Amino acid sequence: VNLVGSFIVARESVSLNLFRPMIFIASVAGMYGKPEHSGYSASKSGVISFVQSLGLEGYNAYSISPGRVDTKMRENDYPGEDKRTRLSTLQVADVVKELLIIV
Repeated sequence: VNLVGSFIVARESVSLNLFRPMIFIASVAGMYGKPEHSGYSASKSGVISFVQSLGLEGYNAYSISPGRVDTKMRENDYPGEDKRTRLSTLQVADVVKELLIIV
């Protein structure tokens, strides 16, 4: 879903001539391997590389790599983690909105 979904969004954006910025959600887990999360880390690394390639091809594409985000997946994977150390989904959305204003 992480990598293939990003590819499908980009493909459709290009085919519909939507030349707005494309913004994809990657993860800090895509910047380095993570134990017990090899598939997730690999897919997010793929998103980062995909966005870099899109940029080199002349498309206006960005990836955001948040750290800990307060999601159900995070809670399931790290149930004892202090929730105060997590970003909220609204904080991540605010970064996306700010990026849209800047570009």
